[in-house]
This record gives sequence, structure tokens and C-alpha cells, in this order.
Amino acid sequence: MADHAILFRVAERRARGATLFFQGSIITSAPLTAAALWDFHLWGRIGTGIDVSPGELQLNRRIALALDCLDLAIFVGAAIAFLTWFHRVAANLPALGIADARWSPVWAVAWWFVPLMFFFRPYQVAMDIWQASDPAATTEYWRTRPVQPLLNRWWGFFVASMVVEWMAFCAWTRIDDGTPALLHQGASLLDGIAAVLRLAGAWLAIRVVEEIQHRQIQRARLFAFR
Repeated sequence: MADHAILFRVAERRARGATLFFQGSIITSAPLTAAALWDFHLWGRIGTGIDVSPGELQLNRRIALALDCLDLAIFVGAAIAFLTWFHRVAANLPALGIADARWSPVWAVAWWFVPLMFFFRPYQVAMDIWQASDPAATTEYWRTRPVQPLLNRWWGFFVASMVVEWMAFCAWTRIDDGTPALLHQGASLLDGIAAVLRLAGAWLAIRVVEEIQHRQIQRARLFAFR
């Protein structure tokens, strides 16, 4: 059984990298939410006939644009860090006694980029990793292990944030100087909702990474003595 222990590679460094980027996403999501809500407020004033200076609107949009650029950079970094960690924990499964995982480490990452499959297949891979990493799981019946609501909540918030982000993007592409204030408010509201969902999703993602890390380390310790 020593070979299994040798083949197991702790993903701690990759987990820390993913966690740092998710923390960065949480930090940027808070001011993004505030900027979106303030934009919503300004357009509400305009819609009711209250004067708002163009400079005030422009300043808020510049702040929001700068935060959007920062958030995009953090999102890309988080995606890279998370997927490298995801690949590692999937690759660890054979060392943990799991020889019948449904997807290889390469496909564990590749499914995130397949249209439509993106909405559910990565979650199924994550569920397999979750169950297979359970210290109490047997090598034959590991798929019977329960999945905590944490995993479902993380995936739900992640998908919801992506959908609302896309809705907000589509809304803003249809807005120009002649667009009614109410539609401006709708786009701003979508921005705010997306930021809140992204914040919650990032917080849940940190917990998912921590839990899977803990499970794999505990299972590796137990499996080394079998």
C-alpha cells in the first residue's frame, strides 16, 4: 500500500492559490454591488425628473468600469487557479483507492469549456470527487456516500451568477443615450444581483475547496495504513 501514499500529491499550494483569488473576488464584489446600486439610484432620480449632473453619472461609471476590469482579472486568475487544483484532486483519486472514477483529470477540467455540458457536468465531476474523497468511503461503494448541501449551494450560486452576468451584459449592449431611465435601472440592478451572487459563490467555493482538501488528506492518511 505504500505506492498509494507515494502517488498521492497534496494540492495545498493550489488550494491556497484558488482561495486567495476567491477572496479577491469577494473583496471586489462588495464595491461592485455598491456602484451598481448607486447607479440604480441615480437613474431612479433621473426617471422621476430630478436633475443629476453628467459628471456624477460618469464618475460612477468610471469607478464601476475600473472595478469590472479588476474583477475580470481576478476571475481569470481564480479560474486558472481553481482548475489546476481541480485537476490535482481528480488525479489523486487512484492514489486514494478509487479506480473507477467516471472521468479522467483532463476531462474534469475540459467539461468546464464544453457548451451546455458546462451547466451540469463539472458539478457531477465535483460530486464524484467529493464522494470519492470521503474518508469513510469504501473502494467499491464510494458513490453511496452522501453529498453535503454545501456542494449544491456552491454550484447553484455559481451558475446563477453566470446567468445573471450574461443577462446584464446583454442588457447593457442594448442601452444608449436615448434609452429610458427604467431600462438603465434594470441593467444596473442586474449588475448588483450578479455581484452579490458572485460574492456568495466565491465564499462557498472557498468552503468547498477547504472541505475537499480536508477529506483527501484524511483519506490519504487512513488509506496509507490499510
